[in-house]
Amino acid sequence: MSSGRDVGDRVIEVEDRDVAATSGRTLAIVWALCVGMAVSGARAHGQTVTPEAASQQAFELAGQIMSPYCPGRTLAACPSSAAADLRADVAERIAKGEPRDLIVESLVARFGEGVRGAPRPVGFGVVLWTLPPLIGGLLLGAVLVVGWRTRAATGEVVVGQPASVLAALHRRLDDELDDMD
Repeated sequence: MSSGRDVGDRVIEVEDRDVAATSGRTLAIVWALCVGMAVSGARAHGQTVTPEAASQQAFELAGQIMSPYCPGRTLAACPSSAAADLRADVAERIAKGEPRDLIVESLVARFGEGVRGAPRPVGFGVVLWTLPPLIGGLLLGAVLVVGWRTRAATGEVVVGQPASVLAALHRRLDDELDDMD
């Protein structure tokens, strides 16, 4: 902070130094928090998880992996004993702290790409991930164009038309209502 004796440019310089020092301290605190979180995350990566958390994670993973024993079903939904053994193996590996990606990759290596619930966005998988939104966008565009052309051909009132057109339509409406009476 500035003292009462400083005047003019010197006060501004002192205040600028205070702001710079505060910004430097803030940056140092944020940096320390980021490093601390990274270190604690690295430590937690190799640790075992609680049995309840491991069970929940194993159930979620089994719901995302397709069963190699029951075509068209996830590993969680497959009633076979081999699938139960595989679910137990997945739960055990998760309880030991093995990363999910490594578990999935080992299952893909063992049973093939069919165990993935969805194709990876690599190679032909990119086409499979981008094709549905692309087709949806094209269909939406086609519907909008057809709707716009239909509206223009039928002469419907579009917001922003001149008042004379609207007045003519009101007169026509009144005439048709009078004819009904």
